[in-house]
Amino acid sequence: NQITASGNLRALSGSFDGGLDIGANVYLSAGHVMYFNDDKQSYVYEEGGGELRIGADSQVKVVPDTNFVFAPGGIDKAIFMPGAGGDAATPSAIKVGIGTLEPSNTLEVSGSITASNNLFIFNSASFGGADTGSATVTVQGDISASGFISASSIKVNSANFNGGNITNVGDIYADSII
Repeated sequence: NQITASGNLRALSGSFDGGLDIGANVYLSAGHVMYFNDDKQSYVYEEGGGELRIGADSQVKVVPDTNFVFAPGGIDKAIFMPGAGGDAATPSAIKVGIGTLEPSNTLEVSGSITASNNLFIFNSASFGGADTGSATVTVQGDISASGFISASSIKVNSANFNGGNITNVGDIYADSII
């Protein structure tokens, strides 16, 4: 059976066993939810006049053909993009940019980063860069190392060893001490 309408069509309840082909906009009244199955485990609704909420009892996956861009207020702010050749199946090929739409590394942040807990770096870290020539690392608290500390020069404005000594096993190397 087929229903054809040239004006508004309103259904208060019911179901469609076949497909539903709509050639115009679909509006969902405030306070209503669009479910994707009878079990109501996946749904979409509007909250508070402009906030779109997507929910699922399991995972919510966004599966774009190419990049996934966050654009609050219509301004591109962050991007998730597959690696070279669209290789999204290889996690190491995926790049995420925050504040940049052209990340060159796995994670690239353009702007300041604030962390309220620990930062763990498992290989190496570089501060500064080719365009700056130098960088400053400011530490509030103790610095400890279980391996070598290497520097071409060390500047100490003052030192207090609490009446003690520098204790070390092995050699201490410095090209110069200022």
